[in-house]
Amino acid sequence: MGLTSLITSGSVLFNALWFWVPIYGTYLIVCDLRHQWIIAVGAWLYTIAIIGTPIAPQSVTGYFSPSSVTMARPLFQPRVRYEGTLSVHGRSIPCVITHPVADRPKADCDWIVEGRLERFDSSYRLKMDQCYRLTTHTKWLGPEWRFVMQQNAAAFTSQHIRSPAVAAFINALTIGHRTDPLLQYQFGKLGLQHVLAISGFHFGVLILCCTSGLRWLIQKKGRQVALMGCIVLYYLFLGSSPSITRSFIMALLFLWGEYRALPTSPLNLLGAALITEWLFDPTVVANVGFQLSYSATAAILFFVPWLHNRPYALTDYRHLNVALIYVRKAILLNAAVNISIAVLLLFHFHTFPCLSIFYNLFIPTLVGLLIMLWLIAIVVHLFIGPYLFGLVNALGTQILELVAYPPLPLDRQIVVESLPVWVAFSVLFGLLVIGIHTQQKKC
Repeated sequence: MGLTSLITSGSVLFNALWFWVPIYGTYLIVCDLRHQWIIAVGAWLYTIAIIGTPIAPQSVTGYFSPSSVTMARPLFQPRVRYEGTLSVHGRSIPCVITHPVADRPKADCDWIVEGRLERFDSSYRLKMDQCYRLTTHTKWLGPEWRFVMQQNAAAFTSQHIRSPAVAAFINALTIGHRTDPLLQYQFGKLGLQHVLAISGFHFGVLILCCTSGLRWLIQKKGRQVALMGCIVLYYLFLGSSPSITRSFIMALLFLWGEYRALPTSPLNLLGAALITEWLFDPTVVANVGFQLSYSATAAILFFVPWLHNRPYALTDYRHLNVALIYVRKAILLNAAVNISIAVLLLFHFHTFPCLSIFYNLFIPTLVGLLIMLWLIAIVVHLFIGPYLFGLVNALGTQILELVAYPPLPLDRQIVVESLPVWVAFSVLFGLLVIGIHTQQKKC
């Protein structure tokens, strides 16, 4: 169901993919999945209804309901970015508004706005001239609360971490506060953007730390309830993005399955997250973060077990020591992820850094250690004193130096000036079919 909805919405959002509809229909017939045609038609109608007719650039007056507030990343003047829903001309459309930090309107209520509306990717952007806050429509635990809490968390980090670069790095890893353009550039140059985007990896580290801390205090059932509460609060604190929402839904459903003693499948959890996000907003299919997040996760779930059982993958590795076992698993994981995201990186950014194959073997592990050490340092600070923040600063500095100064002879890029959308989609669909086939053989 999730795959059918994804392909149908993609054919609507990307005109170059229209010919994939009959191809996918033939695939459904060959696989005896004709009932998916009903889902495809429903997904097509639903996507068309949500998108509607594009609105031409014009001056409008409308009703704006903010859903998130973040710091934008301009080169000069600091600005705040508001995302939400704009009601105009009898329609509700996704809209983005940016405003200077000084005298910014608070997002604790809805607004009546005036300005010029323009198309922006799969949503719209409003260049706001006037804003009238409707203080009677307040939002409890809404975007303004989230923004203030994130600013306080960022200030706490800057206060206790001596290096501003390391503080910005930790803020990006823990609260999604990515305001340092240099940090973005350095990690992007090495194909490490996913490290800065909060995803299942970060949720996993949080669950691991909370489980270790609660193991001696609460019984298993109570511990699972506490973990579900922790990730719900963390999700409310972070806000919504494709990778965060996917990770939150998968983690929550997994913990609920553990609590209810129900069998869970990682692929089913991924499908549930995909369908949920798509139902709330079919246009999310065009989001780069959505594509990278789901492609990488699906590749891990499909191809890592398959590569694990290949004859050349050191199947009999029981005689190896712990370090070699880790290297083997890291290589398999890295190979699976790069199989899928390389095509998307070439399509969206037209480059694929060769060093990412090497750096992805150890940088995510170091980042995981940094996050765990930061959480431990906070707990120690609350009960004893600020004794571990220096160690966090030292580890963060070493990671940033590794990223900032790669070996120049190996710093090469695969560059593609233009990759047609139908080529990228065809490659990803082919990988997906192979992945499904490997799972069916496994069953």
